[in-house]
Amino acid sequence: MKKLSLQKDYTIKWFLGISVILALNAGTVFPQSSLKFTSQGESVVIDPAMAQRDVTLGELLQGRISNVKVTTADGAPGEAFDITVRGASSIRGDFQPLFILDGVMINSSQLDVENAWAQVDNVDYQAVQNMLWSINTEDVESIEVLKDASATAIYGSRGANGVIIIKTKSGSKNNRDITWTTNMGISTLARKQDLLSGNDYKNYYKELTGNNFVTSGQEKDWQKEVFRPAFSNNNNLSLAGTIRKTNYYVSLMSNLKNGLVPGTDELDLGLRTNLDQNISSMVNVGVRFLVSYNKTNMTQSTYLLGGSSLVADLGAVPFDENGENPVSWKDGYSDESNSWRVIPQAYFNFTFNPFLKANITGGVDYVDKTRYRWMGREIDRGRLENGRAGHAWLQTTLYNLSANVSYDRIFNVKHRVKAAVGGELFADEGIKLGNYLSDFSIQVLQAKAINFASYAANPIYTKNSSTTYAGYGRVNYNFDNLIEVALGSRADYLVDFDKSAQAYPFANIRWNVFEKKDAAINKLSIHGGWGVSGKNELVPYALMNNISLGDPSLFIPYENALSFTGRIEARLEQFNAGFDAQFLNKRIRFSGLFFTGNTNDRFDVYNFKDTDDDIYWRKTLEMDKWGLEASIFAIPIKNDNLTWTIDANIGMERSKVTNCGMQANASNLGWTGAKGFTGRSVDGLSDLGVTAYIEGHAPGVFYGYMTQGVITEEHVLLTPPFDGVHLRVGDPKYIDMNGDGSVDSNDKVIIGNPNPDFIFGINSNLKYKQWSFGIHIDGSVGNDVLNLNKVQLENVGKTYNVTNDAYKDAYRISASGNATGSLPMVGAQLLEQVSNRMVEDGSYVRLSNLSVGYDILLNEKMKTYFNGLTVNFMASNLLMLTKYNGFDPVVNSFAGDWSRQGIDLGAYPQTRTFSLGFVAKF
Repeated sequence: MKKLSLQKDYTIKWFLGISVILALNAGTVFPQSSLKFTSQGESVVIDPAMAQRDVTLGELLQGRISNVKVTTADGAPGEAFDITVRGASSIRGDFQPLFILDGVMINSSQLDVENAWAQVDNVDYQAVQNMLWSINTEDVESIEVLKDASATAIYGSRGANGVIIIKTKSGSKNNRDITWTTNMGISTLARKQDLLSGNDYKNYYKELTGNNFVTSGQEKDWQKEVFRPAFSNNNNLSLAGTIRKTNYYVSLMSNLKNGLVPGTDELDLGLRTNLDQNISSMVNVGVRFLVSYNKTNMTQSTYLLGGSSLVADLGAVPFDENGENPVSWKDGYSDESNSWRVIPQAYFNFTFNPFLKANITGGVDYVDKTRYRWMGREIDRGRLENGRAGHAWLQTTLYNLSANVSYDRIFNVKHRVKAAVGGELFADEGIKLGNYLSDFSIQVLQAKAINFASYAANPIYTKNSSTTYAGYGRVNYNFDNLIEVALGSRADYLVDFDKSAQAYPFANIRWNVFEKKDAAINKLSIHGGWGVSGKNELVPYALMNNISLGDPSLFIPYENALSFTGRIEARLEQFNAGFDAQFLNKRIRFSGLFFTGNTNDRFDVYNFKDTDDDIYWRKTLEMDKWGLEASIFAIPIKNDNLTWTIDANIGMERSKVTNCGMQANASNLGWTGAKGFTGRSVDGLSDLGVTAYIEGHAPGVFYGYMTQGVITEEHVLLTPPFDGVHLRVGDPKYIDMNGDGSVDSNDKVIIGNPNPDFIFGINSNLKYKQWSFGIHIDGSVGNDVLNLNKVQLENVGKTYNVTNDAYKDAYRISASGNATGSLPMVGAQLLEQVSNRMVEDGSYVRLSNLSVGYDILLNEKMKTYFNGLTVNFMASNLLMLTKYNGFDPVVNSFAGDWSRQGIDLGAYPQTRTFSLGFVAKF
């Protein structure tokens, strides 16, 4: 097998015979280990009021850490969310960070079944669901985010996207602590779409067709018909304490969240047990065990152009008995999933002497998920097939086994040396199966009655299996707490793919310039780091076109498909430099950081049938990036009765594609003047890529046509045709960028950028006696959103309902010859083309959370029953300042798809939630 190395001049060969480490971060060898290194991560301050509500980990992180961006697919229960750390770290593949739960790697946050309908319906889209539902936020003790490659390098081939380390609670030192929390909430529609009323639609219809609109149905506001206030309730009961030197923490979780659309909901159930036992002064052991169950019911929201969904049909004619509408989807569509997740973990810590310690850790993440989708006769596509069903299933197991030995000793008072060596084995085994069925003789049982289907397509089957060995070593030297230097490297070896191990070296240095107690500046330190982290993904044959994006040079004969395996391998080399300062008796802390780096991203396709040459196809891409981060924490007031804290962060990141892997003689992309390729299609009926990766530009920019208002009478004769179609007065005025006298695909350009100029968060907490108040604000500036809902909702050339602005501000010429309106004329053509007309400013400032809590003073009688009693109120998504016209600018309809970012196409609307909670301690 050929050597597959992306290294430069450093190649380190390792003997990998150890059963190997726990995932080691730059700050901690293992959460239960006593060995500490200088932390390179940022810790999240967990808001207890938020954790007690049914929130996701993404919501806990939103706006809390600089340059960590959280974007939800939409507002549906169970919907996935994207977390990007310092933007995309590679051009292709999964960009989600690595999650470490109590020292053990867990499966991707967006692990899901395959779309069973994809092979027979090219306009179907299956939303990705959130796999982190199993982590109860009330069980979380701390969250740390690693961003620098100098910190993530220790995670080797899984660290390039950043690392999020989650530690759950341990038992208390008391004999017994019982805590019960309950929370009840109501959610409402945060924003509505401003669509035509029944009378206005009749006027629009007559102006469009010249005929009166006639219907026997009643007028309907479809948003009122399908969106209703939704209730949620979550409960958590925990028991913590110590029995005979065994610390225990046990919790039970029950979360029920209803969606705005009746029939959409999510139920989470979970049991966690954490045990820690000191066997002797030399040995302590512990186990972590989580078993959880999830049931999610969804509707179809995001869709592909050419298809439809409940949200897309909000633009249906605003009268019933006129064909498919949102109620049709509410009654005729279902998407039900059932998931089990089991995560057992165990660790052993050994203390041989005060200087020498060891740790062994093992864990498993097991997921079993079944998903049923149904489309009945109420929906046009379901009626054509007499009902259709999809049955998809996955089962996957991720194994971790790790070991390390650490040494920590002080020499001559001022010299301290800390070192660690270790290794790790992690393996992934999983299968996915999808079945498509149609033509049902009985439909009342929907997708679960697969025996009543008359037609079944060939099933979709994929299997993944990988094993990676790793080894690492690192050493820290500290001189008199003034200068600390850390050096180390990790090497990963992917079985059956690597000829030699891939090295991930790193180095850090910190200089504590000075530290004074009684001074305006109490402490100042500067630090820098360099490191290499990676990404390693195996891609099954069925998904290769999604990665190669239709590159004609990749052709695999179908009959040999099972012999081919794809692999995405990326190396991120990054440098960082920053400072930390403390002022006014450490009541103000400020930090700033600069980082720069580059990514080498390669997609290889292996032919394991031909042992002489395994590399069948290869394509390499490259990207540069740099950015700035700053954060501040202050305590303006602190006395016996009142404490006020405030913290804020801001982050900016700039990435640029430097090599798209195109041949030197390859043609440029449209009229951009540079080589590149488009992302996956958003149109199931053609190959319409609306994002692009172009050399010299940010990744994933929006790609389409430029327009310049509408065509007026004085310019109609000078307007070039669009793909041979002669344009008329009132049509969009498409610009002939290359000046060849016609507008076509050669005139496409960059029309927007989904990457923000900067993101920020502000958090303020006030504690006055028994009262507590919290405010959380987050925002994004400079990013665009491609609002593809406009393809339908502003298409005044069709008989769908449209927005009030599209109709009332349409270009018109009065009887006197005066022109009014600035938008396309009613009856205009070519309104479906993706252009800058659909790009909107996605900048926003949001009051994400407002919380009020009160600790009830207990009298002597109450103290016999309670140790504490708290009431809290929280309002979420309370206020949004934005120019965006859709439901919400914090949207990413195609969550988890690296090639289709920043798009709003049928996103389920976000909610405004008010909740009341109680916390009782016994």
